Amino acid sequence: MKSSGKTATGIEIGAAEIRIVSARKTGAGIQVVAATRVAVEPGTIQDGCVVDSQKLIQILKVLRKQHKVRSRRVTVSLPAECSVARIVMLSEGDPQHIARFVQDEIRQYASLSGRETVSDFQVITPGRPGAPGRILVVGADRGLAIAVSEACRHAGFVIGAIEPAVAACVRLLDAVQASDPSAVRRLLAIRREEALTLCIFSGGRLDFVRTKGIGAADVSDRCIRDEINAAIQFYDTEHADKPQPWHVVILDESEQAAPDGLAESMRTGILADHVDVWTDGTLPDGVAADPQVRGVPSATALGSALRSLVAGEHGAQVNLLCADTAETESIRRTVLVTANALAVLVLLTVLIVGGLQLLFQRTARNVASVKLAQLTRGELELAVAMDQLEYVEQRNQVLADELDCLRSISESRQDVNWVQLLTDIQTSTPQMVRIVSLSTDAGSDIVMDGISRSYEAVHTFVAMLNRSARVQRASLLETRRAGAHEGYVRFAVRCSLYSMEMP
Repeated sequence: MKSSGKTATGIEIGAAEIRIVSARKTGAGIQVVAATRVAVEPGTIQDGCVVDSQKLIQILKVLRKQHKVRSRRVTVSLPAECSVARIVMLSEGDPQHIARFVQDEIRQYASLSGRETVSDFQVITPGRPGAPGRILVVGADRGLAIAVSEACRHAGFVIGAIEPAVAACVRLLDAVQASDPSAVRRLLAIRREEALTLCIFSGGRLDFVRTKGIGAADVSDRCIRDEINAAIQFYDTEHADKPQPWHVVILDESEQAAPDGLAESMRTGILADHVDVWTDGTLPDGVAADPQVRGVPSATALGSALRSLVAGEHGAQVNLLCADTAETESIRRTVLVTANALAVLVLLTVLIVGGLQLLFQRTARNVASVKLAQLTRGELELAVAMDQLEYVEQRNQVLADELDCLRSISESRQDVNWVQLLTDIQTSTPQMVRIVSLSTDAGSDIVMDGISRSYEAVHTFVAMLNRSARVQRASLLETRRAGAHEGYVRFAVRCSLYSMEMP
């Protein structure tokens, strides 16, 4: 089995249990290389808040020690009851206003009412004149996100992203989906204690997300079956002119029913052509566990781990990691470096004062050396001039290489009006986004690498590109935080282009 060698780790934070999974991609699919879970003492996390941060830190330290994976960079998923994920309509308008729209939308939910929130969004379907688009909106309590970030940092982890649990589950489904997901409608039902989340995919895209609280007495096979069937019947009625088969996946993360009994009752009662049931005791097709793995892998933690393994177009790429958390880490490192520099400066001062006497004694001997240096100054100035000339020649070569790169890109697609395209790209670039490089891939699409101060600015940039008449489709390939000391988000965007004959 050929392995990519890269191992990614995901952590699922829960009020009753914290789970961690490490996985990697192989020639046969996805392989789980480690899985660990630790119980959370009651009262540590309650009502969407971290009540006892010290206990949470100790639990994460124990988890890291037991997990025995060297990868310190992780993706963390927040509990479903502590976060919000919705698909909302994006009315026609300036994409620059999407961020404010998302913040207003998040404040409307009762679970986050009156709290300071952190939010992000991802454009699912760009809005067009006369055809509103759809965006995935996610949010959580800012205090919870910061507390989890700090606890992970004290436990020795480096957080690359924070996301709702539903985003991780959606990514896992996308990673193991069929080769042509647009040929069927898919429904992902996530069953948890007293909660049921339904995610519907139509045309290969996430089209609907809803989490419904249900009482303990109603968390039954029949209740779940009725909810799923109601959603299927609604979509079949709304799209009666385009009937499609249904593929239902039920992710059971509750402790209510036995997996075998649940699977049998679900398959016989749901109005779908195919039904799969994933539980803690089973893994989806395309996912295998290393024979040395003793723990039971969590589907949510596995989906979070896949954020660093799957391509940027698979699954949700939202991130609730607070920007000020990264800035705080950068400030902390800066203070430490400054303190070390001051200590060195004090030491140097002592040495300089002690060496002044030696300096005075050697002054006479240095006079002769200064005279000799004056004689050779002309040669030194000539050497400096030669160095400056060499630098100018190097800069000329760099400019020539950049011109050759632009010429190569323009010759790869002679049917594209590059002047207007580059003008559109410049107009679509927000103030907080900078494009670092521009290249083409094997499919003659252009790939832009850049940096940004926030994830929202990156999504805004992609949305603006999709409004260009010369861009057929702009998609986000990758986003990652460059480093706490830099405070920037690095990203990659691929653009499929229209030819001049195809406006």
